Amino acid sequence: MPTAARLQFRLRGFAEHESTDTFIQGASDEVFLSAIGTDSAAVLVGPDHQPTLELKHSGTVGDVSEDRVRNPWKQNPHVLLDFDLRRPSDWPRSMAVTLLLVEEDNQKIGETFSKLHSEVGGVVRQAAVKAASTAAGALAGAAIGSVIPGIGTAVGAAVGGIAGATYDVVIEAISEGLKNEAFTPITLTILVQDPAELGRHPKIGVPQFVQVGEHGARYTIEYDWHLA
Repeated sequence: MPTAARLQFRLRGFAEHESTDTFIQGASDEVFLSAIGTDSAAVLVGPDHQPTLELKHSGTVGDVSEDRVRNPWKQNPHVLLDFDLRRPSDWPRSMAVTLLLVEEDNQKIGETFSKLHSEVGGVVRQAAVKAASTAAGALAGAAIGSVIPGIGTAVGAAVGGIAGATYDVVIEAISEGLKNEAFTPITLTILVQDPAELGRHPKIGVPQFVQVGEHGARYTIEYDWHLA
């Protein structure tokens, strides 16, 4: 059993190097963030004896290019998603955070994220369930709602390996309908071999960075995985 109760994905900083905006729109973007969380421990045996997945959905954070929003993260990183380490699980266990970024060009930012969570979540769920089905094999005799052993590595790889091209149709439809700049989702994954590794995992407790370059913009997001 892990000594920590939760593994948190936290935002520590955001830097805007180049803007998507034209001169008329202004020199700075209005960037909003949200996320979808995938946990291999949340892939369970469904009523039809096939894998089923409960995704985690964060709230929306923004405008992250505003100092009043991002500056407090230096002392108090913002918890975007967290994962319950005490829930029943097989090991290795994978957890993934799929970042959703939108640069606001109109007032329907909530509708944009609602569509992103629905459509991107569907892609993520399909990839994870397919990987679990392949890794687990037959589940006919398994109890409904039970943990599926031996799927952690496969589920993490499947979600983390979703190609940007897979999202192209989704993003294009959302951007055209609402006129906001929706970026290609970015998935950040962590694989933990067993509970004992949590305290010495190379990805936990250290600041990390992901670069975003799309629609003419360049951003850097600083984040970490944190035990709580």
